[in-house]
Amino acid sequence: MHRPSPGSVRAFWRWFAEHADTLREPLPEPALYDQLFARLRYVHPDLVCEVGIADDSTGELLLSAGGIKAAFGTVRALAEAAPSLPGWRVVAFKPRRGAEATVELPGNRRVRSADVWFRLRPHAPGTVALDLYVSGGLDPEDEGMVAALFVLLDAALGEVDVATRIGPITWDRASASPALEGLHPFRDLPERFDAMVPSKRESG
Repeated sequence: MHRPSPGSVRAFWRWFAEHADTLREPLPEPALYDQLFARLRYVHPDLVCEVGIADDSTGELLLSAGGIKAAFGTVRALAEAAPSLPGWRVVAFKPRRGAEATVELPGNRRVRSADVWFRLRPHAPGTVALDLYVSGGLDPEDEGMVAALFVLLDAALGEVDVATRIGPITWDRASASPALEGLHPFRDLPERFDAMVPSKRESG
């Protein structure tokens, strides 16, 4: 398992603190983001991040393992090592953002949560199996569409629950009458998921 060196963690936060004001500007130079991602990968090759501005004008740095459980410890350690950054907050792991969303794909394609249906099945203790079904003429074998489904899952359940509380995931085309087959609309996933397995969501 990759263990980041304390020096790489200190170097990351030193660099971030030096550029924090510029990163909060409306349109920072793309090269600055390239440097940010490169320094993050130096801490751990699987780490990713999102930089944005919250509703209260506070900058937000969201640290993520990209769903790779082996990197979860590094995300926690890096977030805990964050210095005081005025005007910023650091969030560990992608939180739940809602089960109703649309993911845009190249070629004017999109995957809407309204086009996704699901079935949850008991799996190993503390986990469930998830079957996803997509309507709207989308190809369930398309790699872009599959990636979009995982974006929707992270938004609906949060990165930690997707990685630790879901076992096998399958996807297929939905029939013309998914509700008659006992499937549920994607918007109901958080409630039904929470009813079946305890959550391990983490705050930033």
